[in-house]
Amino acid sequence: MERGLDHRTVIGPSLSGYRSDIQGLRGVAVILVLLYHAAAVLPGGFIGVDVFFVISGYVIAGSLQREWTSTGGISFRRFYARRVRRLLPALALLTAATVIASILFQSPNGPQQETAKTAFGATAFVANFVIFRSIGDYFSPIAENNPLLHIWSLSVEEQFFLVFPAAIAVGWSLARRQGTNRSIAAWIVAGVFLIPSILLSVLASYSLVDIPLIGGPSRLFAFYSSFTRAWEFAVGALLVLLAPQLSRLPKWLLARLSGVGFVLIIGSALTISEEWIFPGFVVLLPVAGAAALILSGSTRRSDGRTMLEHPLLVWVGDLSYSWYLWHWPVVVFTRLYFSDSWWVLLAAVGLSLVPAYLSWRYLESPIIRSVRLSGRRVVGLLVVSLLVPGLVATVLTVGSRSGWGLDWPTGAHLVVQNDCDHGEFTPSSCTWEVENSRGVVLLAGDSQSWAVADGVIEAAGELGYDTTVATLNGCAFVYPVEDMELPGDWAGCKEFRSAVTEFAISTRPSAVIISNWSYGYVGDEPESRRRWTSGLVGMFEALNDIGVPVVLISSYPQGDDDSISRSIIVRPDADRSTDAVRSREGRAWLFGLETELAAEYDEVDILDPYEVFCDRSICRTAVDGTEYYTDTNHLSRAGALLLAPSLVEILGGEIP
Repeated sequence: MERGLDHRTVIGPSLSGYRSDIQGLRGVAVILVLLYHAAAVLPGGFIGVDVFFVISGYVIAGSLQREWTSTGGISFRRFYARRVRRLLPALALLTAATVIASILFQSPNGPQQETAKTAFGATAFVANFVIFRSIGDYFSPIAENNPLLHIWSLSVEEQFFLVFPAAIAVGWSLARRQGTNRSIAAWIVAGVFLIPSILLSVLASYSLVDIPLIGGPSRLFAFYSSFTRAWEFAVGALLVLLAPQLSRLPKWLLARLSGVGFVLIIGSALTISEEWIFPGFVVLLPVAGAAALILSGSTRRSDGRTMLEHPLLVWVGDLSYSWYLWHWPVVVFTRLYFSDSWWVLLAAVGLSLVPAYLSWRYLESPIIRSVRLSGRRVVGLLVVSLLVPGLVATVLTVGSRSGWGLDWPTGAHLVVQNDCDHGEFTPSSCTWEVENSRGVVLLAGDSQSWAVADGVIEAAGELGYDTTVATLNGCAFVYPVEDMELPGDWAGCKEFRSAVTEFAISTRPSAVIISNWSYGYVGDEPESRRRWTSGLVGMFEALNDIGVPVVLISSYPQGDDDSISRSIIVRPDADRSTDAVRSREGRAWLFGLETELAAEYDEVDILDPYEVFCDRSICRTAVDGTEYYTDTNHLSRAGALLLAPSLVEILGGEIP
């Protein structure tokens, strides 16, 4: 997001390299984004990012054209050195500071892992694809907890500018060899970037095409991908490359474009919302609005300074990059520990101007203006800007994965420590052995199975049995029914479920323990219950037919909200609980269904965790500072160990 250009007589870049109206347009764009993230009055304020894309395309194309005009060529080394100096130091500072805040204030049970992955993506300029694969929908509640979510747009920008200078240089070189004007570059930009990109964007937005190997829905690919966003930069670039042709437009038309541009941008911010298909066709409105304002501002006005050139808007535009970087982490942590009221978040956005200004004043500006930062010094700056956030993100990755040595995070679970909580079923590396083993107990299910695994391993070991764990997040362990869509059916889940079922039938373990988060798969609808019943009955029958006893661990009571927000330094009350009466009422029908099914088989028992965690009035979530949950629906290691005595009693009576 480099500074704009100044020109008042003809359309296109000038020698001065600065346009105050474009800085003002930057100010408008960042304000739209800030108001949207503060949950204020602009449901479509996220279109400010699209305005930024058009501005960036215009500014970079103008910068390259000035260099080509003055030197007869383009120095790619100088171009990328400018990008490094302009973007990386501020981004590195923001990333490192956010990661440190994540270590201290975010939960190590999911949020820290997402922040770490995005931090690595931001450092490598692939945050857009990292977020696309890990979080998915930009507008989802999960995405709101990622303090580096907004970095996706910077990655899109840098990916575009990896190839854009070379493409435009080829066009100008061909034009010079043929002795013609520079319109060849415009044709290349239109043919390579604009037309293919906008077609792909539309097709992907409306899921009219399946894109192989992207690992997610095509509509989300359309939102995050530089391939589907490149045309927005190309629109800005074409305003420079087609300047001679555009300068022939009537002046009265150019003057009126200003009003049209404002209407398109502000109207888009007020009417578009996250419920719309985006980018789709609707993104044409803010992109056209940004192009109209840039084009209108390229000619001299007889009535003096425009609204975009107001000193306050220009000042905000100067700080737009820094403010954009800092506002979102401040909003995320404010929402996490204070309030999600719009006026609180708006105040947080205002507060974020403090670190933004300090970064701009004492880091960005000195680096940009320094005449000593060239050659090897730029390389050194690049290395430091990549190394510092990379090292801090590594600390976060390792620490969050291991649970920081504490007993309540997800990383304290044995299954998680051995990387058996995801991926393919590998019995050889996911079996906990005991001396003089009497056999094997198989634990299978979705994420609930690794959440109870420590208790199962403890109980099985006490009885003299090994424990093999088969778990896949979001994949319920029920019998594969070929002619019926089962809960959690997706390609990876089907393969995993079939592999574990085949293993259980072929090896005949001493017992099979099933643990699924039933609430996530079965509801009150008759068809939903029928699918769930068929899957459970099929598994009971298949295992009982070969003489393998089954223990079904019913869903345990949910944790409280403090179980989510706990971090290394933020600790809730040492003793906490939830309402047992309400919790039991909410799951009575499901527990009744499971109990009724199990009663039809001699070798199927049910463990009811409510008998362990709850009395008649409360369900304990923490006792004397010992946390029984990692979040609202996963037990901690300590919580899982509470189940061990009950499992010993049941398994001791079931296993011959």
